[in-house]
Amino acid sequence: MDEQRYCPDCGSNIYKTATKCRSCHNRTRFKKDDLLVTRRSLKIGIRGIPEYGMWKEAVMGRDGYQCRGCGTQEKLDIHHLYKEFDDIIIEFIEKYKDLMGDKRTMLQLASGWKEFWDILNGVTVCRDCHKKCHSGELKLENK
Repeated sequence: MDEQRYCPDCGSNIYKTATKCRSCHNRTRFKKDDLLVTRRSLKIGIRGIPEYGMWKEAVMGRDGYQCRGCGTQEKLDIHHLYKEFDDIIIEFIEKYKDLMGDKRTMLQLASGWKEFWDILNGVTVCRDCHKKCHSGELKLENK
């Protein structure tokens, strides 16, 4: 049985012949100790854990797999309503800043961080409506 391998930078699953995931490999121009890169790699890692997929599926299922802005079922994404993903990440990092060097532990802790998985904070939108949400053209709330 093959042993599962993880990216040393972000903790996401990698192929058995890879040394890093594709996203981290493509960011080699940044310094390793740069907090922005660390935060970015943590975000990528969180989006790769099963809880993130289940959260996305729960939000989209609740919304009937259609955009709440225009009703399309094409190119769907999730928009954070009340608290942006970056704000949740910042709070999470602040609480566990002493563990930032251990991404695998951080991802395990993230799987239990309730604010990441609050389905009331997410809404299904298409890419166009997602841009409108961020520009302020479209305001959505949960039912």
